[in-house]
Amino acid sequence: MLYLVSYELEKPLDEYPEFSDFMDRHLPRARVLENTWLLTVYDPPYDLQRQMKRWLGPLDRFYIADISKALLAWSGLAREVAEFIRHNTAPVAQVRERELLIVATDPGVALGNGSAPHQALGVWQPLLGNLWQVVTDAPPETVTQCLREELGPGPPLLIVDVSLAPAAWSHLPEETGVAYTRHGIQER
Repeated sequence: MLYLVSYELEKPLDEYPEFSDFMDRHLPRARVLENTWLLTVYDPPYDLQRQMKRWLGPLDRFYIADISKALLAWSGLAREVAEFIRHNTAPVAQVRERELLIVATDPGVALGNGSAPHQALGVWQPLLGNLWQVVTDAPPETVTQCLREELGPGPPLLIVDVSLAPAAWSHLPEETGVAYTRHGIQER
């Protein structure tokens, strides 16, 4: 399975030896952004969540999702990362009324800021400093195009439809109300 692994750590990554070893062991892998990786792992997300909670501190936060069959769109990623995604995913289209997307970009990029383009795309909720959850009617490609028009050619973007993807997380803000379920999207 191919997992999206994104995290915010209180200390530098090299101060978490078990977590660093975990990242090093799982090949093939691709570093998408500063703190977002794509890893090939064969454990269920909830097992990974338990392991990561043991390795990380009480204030560290993370989000993981199996994106092996998810619809993805991206812009501005390194060529080798784009090729890695193409070779390690098998997207399966799902018919749903609403999409639950994860939008990843570099930390510090203003997303979900209430601008007209953002509001038109759906409801934005921050998960991590570089990770947003969006409940929307738009597919990943449309969100990517709208964000690229708004942000210009600058920051890299990865948009993943996680509507039906097994996922796990730790220490995300309570007010984000992560709206994940295996049976579809629950609006909050």
